[in-house]
Amino acid sequence: MPGKYSSASVIDRNAAAAKVMAEHQVEVNDLFAAISPRLAELQNPNDCHFNGEGNTFLGQTVAAFLEPRLGKRFDLSARVSDINPDAK
Repeated sequence: MPGKYSSASVIDRNAAAAKVMAEHQVEVNDLFAAISPRLAELQNPNDCHFNGEGNTFLGQTVAAFLEPRLGKRFDLSARVSDINPDAK
């Protein structure tokens, strides 16, 4: 079927994208590489979608990638004056 993705085509496309991202100094979170060893466990049979555990795994992988790159985190239940004593 034309246009249908296979593991090989995803690997080729990801390699091309990684090259472009490297040229522009953009960090990449390769979710395909992360989940590939566990596809049998985390992907629905005969389907391109992931099961609940797969979605959780991908979410945790994204969070682990993003968390160290985010700025300072604040407790959203804090009052503004707790964060900035000069606030009125």
